Amino acid sequence: MDVVVRDLRKTDSDKDCSTRMVVLHTVQLLPHEAYRNAEEKKYLNFLPGEESVTSIAVHGGITCELDIARFWSTQGTTKLEVDVRFRGVITIPHDPTILTGGGGVKVRVASNVSDETILPSAKLTHWKTSVSPKYIGSIHPCDERDVLHTNKKQIHQLILSYEFDMKEAGKFTPRSPAFQGFLYESAFESQLMLIFDEDKRYIGVADSWPSECQAPKGKITIRMQIRHNDVSKLQEFQYSPIWIERKLSKAISLDVYGSHAAMVSKGEKWKKTLLREGNSTAVFFREPAPSDIPSECICGDILFGTFDIVDSPTNLPGAGKKPGGNPISFVVGPKSVESKDEVKVPELLDTRTKDEKLMELLRDAKVDYLKKMMSEKDVDLESAMKLYDNFVIEYPDHVPFHLSVLQGLDDQKDKRLMNLDKIIQVADTIINAVDSVQLACFFGMNIDEEDAQVCDDKKKNERLKDSLIDALARKARALANKNDEQASAEFSKTMKELQKWVDINKNKKFTILAIEKEKRDQRYASAVKILSSLLDNRGKDTSDGICPMTKDDIVKERIQLLTTLGYTSLAKRDKDWSIICSQKEFALF
Repeated sequence: MDVVVRDLRKTDSDKDCSTRMVVLHTVQLLPHEAYRNAEEKKYLNFLPGEESVTSIAVHGGITCELDIARFWSTQGTTKLEVDVRFRGVITIPHDPTILTGGGGVKVRVASNVSDETILPSAKLTHWKTSVSPKYIGSIHPCDERDVLHTNKKQIHQLILSYEFDMKEAGKFTPRSPAFQGFLYESAFESQLMLIFDEDKRYIGVADSWPSECQAPKGKITIRMQIRHNDVSKLQEFQYSPIWIERKLSKAISLDVYGSHAAMVSKGEKWKKTLLREGNSTAVFFREPAPSDIPSECICGDILFGTFDIVDSPTNLPGAGKKPGGNPISFVVGPKSVESKDEVKVPELLDTRTKDEKLMELLRDAKVDYLKKMMSEKDVDLESAMKLYDNFVIEYPDHVPFHLSVLQGLDDQKDKRLMNLDKIIQVADTIINAVDSVQLACFFGMNIDEEDAQVCDDKKKNERLKDSLIDALARKARALANKNDEQASAEFSKTMKELQKWVDINKNKKFTILAIEKEKRDQRYASAVKILSSLLDNRGKDTSDGICPMTKDDIVKERIQLLTTLGYTSLAKRDKDWSIICSQKEFALF
């Protein structure tokens, strides 16, 4: 529906040239639909002789009430002429859904009001994915004040908790179709969502009509409360999922065709066509190409947007000519499997005897047993080290055996500082067992990928190299914790050896050593820079390193460095924020 409003004052009159503000309001009464969804309100400003066109989407066959009035604060006489014109087409279905693998979807178009120029277009602009509750929802009574006055029934609440990851900071809208979109006519007393970040900080809320919530990168938790006096009704929704809706970074345009054959074969696309009054036609929207679908989407997600059928009319003045369009959606299917030509590495013929195979199996079993023993939470280190000393006699030069013990000792948070000498001793055993010169010479040569013996040597040398790097790194860390001049000199020497094999500034596994080195060289600002970069991903980059750092560990270290630099205000800010970000419980409803 196009509402054309004209100001009837003469343009050549000097008596009254001021603007007039008028309000245009339309509404249709739709069963089981929120009032706001069928209502339009526009504020229009007119100079003498000016004309405006407002396009409003209406439902055919239902009475539309239109009101226009002068705004309450507008002075002077207002003379207007209003012209209402109906146009547009009927689409069946009104909100088509495209299924993966179906090629696309057909939409029937009928023009019952006037001749229309057909030029379809469609874009997918948003993406939503479903999230199930972390665990079954808990039901318990509300406060003693939450009792119905009529029958004295206690009101109960169902609490559901959801989690999902935000790959990047941005906006999202939580959707719960069973409860949202209704208020006084809702079957339940209330429904409310509280949104929290990874630190359990409250960042937003959603109710019957949710709006976008700005969220940081990381894990987001949504807690939803549903209230009712009948527990059995709440039990029906203890597994109820919700939808997370986000805007696509780039809209996906859908190709439009005039036949099914043209759609599936990518034939000639739709061209502008005149559809006479009383006639109908069919339009085919092709599903998006797999390359256009965001990589974050998984099977079952929905991409949705809008489509238009009628070309924008050129004979109407004003800006509003297309009132929104119709909804269209696409159900994401499973990801296609890309065929990759795997390079087959030639295998070396196994020439070991049965006795040799048995001995190696026994050795590996002992190594695995000791490794499992060292990884236990309440390990008896004294018993473990006695077992290690016995095994050393049998396998003095077996590097994986020594490495499992070294890693076990170094990962003991409570007992590590009491075993620094043992850590250094085991690390030296590994370092001395590896011929670093021969190893460097091997990696300095070009490898013949077709020679089985060379490929086997490459695997062995890569394992030796990783073991050597790990031993050097853990030795350096142990030396850093010893406060004496000899250990300090040995630390510098070990770091030089380590940096021959790996760049500790780029490899996050060794960030703790990079920070220690900057501190010893009194480059405290550089150490702060490294710590700040780790906070971008909350320290998760160090999770597989020699010393994983949590967000709290990083902030505490940065506070110490800022204090050393004399930046007390920044240190105080970090300390205050660390308290704010260390919420133990979620905020209550």
